[in-house]
Amino acid sequence: MELDVVGFKKGGIFSDNQYIVAECKNKAKITPEDFKKFIGNMNLYVGKKGLDKNLVKGYLFYTGVFDKDVRSQARALPSIQLKRLKP
Repeated sequence: MELDVVGFKKGGIFSDNQYIVAECKNKAKITPEDFKKFIGNMNLYVGKKGLDKNLVKGYLFYTGVFDKDVRSQARALPSIQLKRLKP
């Protein structure tokens, strides 16, 4: 499993525990295969830890550009955020 950051925020009386997983890519172009691998790794982590997938947010940070299919795939997954970092 290849995730760069895993975070946890303990919930309180009025909120649930929250988890984040993040992967950082320093590539010229992020392909659908890269995105699929990130989603797979995130799902593997959620399954291994026995987490409620609705409490896990995934972030894919990148320096390049996305293949057009990656953006459309990400829009279909509300728990996934794409974040561009400018070098």
